[in-house]
Amino acid sequence: VGGVKALNIKSFAIGVLLTIIAVLLFQYISFPSRLFVKTYDLYADFNNVHNLQIGDPVKLNGMPIGWVSAFRRVEKGDNARAIPAPVRVTLSIQEKHASLINEGSIAAVNFYGLSNENFMSINPGAESVVLKPHSMLRTDETADINTLLSAMNEAAGGIVTVSDSFKWAR
Repeated sequence: VGGVKALNIKSFAIGVLLTIIAVLLFQYISFPSRLFVKTYDLYADFNNVHNLQIGDPVKLNGMPIGWVSAFRRVEKGDNARAIPAPVRVTLSIQEKHASLINEGSIAAVNFYGLSNENFMSINPGAESVVLKPHSMLRTDETADINTLLSAMNEAAGGIVTVSDSFKWAR
């Protein structure tokens, strides 16, 4: 009985170890640039984050420098930059890129064409003071594709109305 109990404990320990290795391997395969990478957080307030999701890339001049790590609702006491700013986005930036983001930098939600995949872009400012960890970025609200298509649809409807009025003028 003692040998069977020892065998069960060894089997359990091996199973736990293999599970841990499998989880770490999955993490490395899924997010190879995020495992064991030192990061710091910056924040950006937005009225609308569109379809931005946790894990979406953060890019500076098109170069990936981090990822979106969290969202939370902004409360009145949180010193929100935009009014109203219902969503605070946490950006995890790789420390090796820290010197590239300064106080004049502006964050915006962007998307890849028609694939509806989003990313956070940061456009560097002209100031020389580098943002410290846990600082707020200035933001630029961009119109989403639905807003643009709706505006184009309304404009097309207006053109049809004008062209129909010329038909009646004859």
